[in-house]
Amino acid sequence: MTIGSIGTLGVVFATTQTGCAVSERVIPRLTAPEPPAPEEDELNDHLASALRSAALAQAAITMSPDQANVLGYVRDQRLEHATYLRREIVRARGRRVTDPPMTTDDGIAPTDDAVAEYAPSSPPSLQEVRTQLRESAEMAETYAVQASGYRAGLLASICASCHSHRVVLER
Repeated sequence: MTIGSIGTLGVVFATTQTGCAVSERVIPRLTAPEPPAPEEDELNDHLASALRSAALAQAAITMSPDQANVLGYVRDQRLEHATYLRREIVRARGRRVTDPPMTTDDGIAPTDDAVAEYAPSSPPSLQEVRTQLRESAEMAETYAVQASGYRAGLLASICASCHSHRVVLER
């Protein structure tokens, strides 16, 4: 290498370094973008459906006392579904996937007020409860095949449970 070549490399190096310094002032360093506002979680629809089913099953007991045990079981199962759906919604809004599961006494279980919000104005027939369970099962099935991981399993389980409850109420 000649002295001229070394001088040229020095000028190129100095220009490059100066250009970078100017670029950093003109173009700010890239930082992680602000996370988007939390979107409505699609599980909210499933949560509302679970609470609605529980309220219908509870109210139907007065119209069908001979089915009280089955309707009580449907109510309890749908409240349990609501609890697991609520847990997943809360987890998705800020808990890390690696965090341990929430405990059962974490305030996530639906309250009586939450269920009362979905109570029908008049006692429903068994057919109305079956229709609600069918709709819940179909919605869960639709989302289960689109979801992955835990959500897919949760929704598939809810789908199977709702179908089973509906069949039992048809007997």
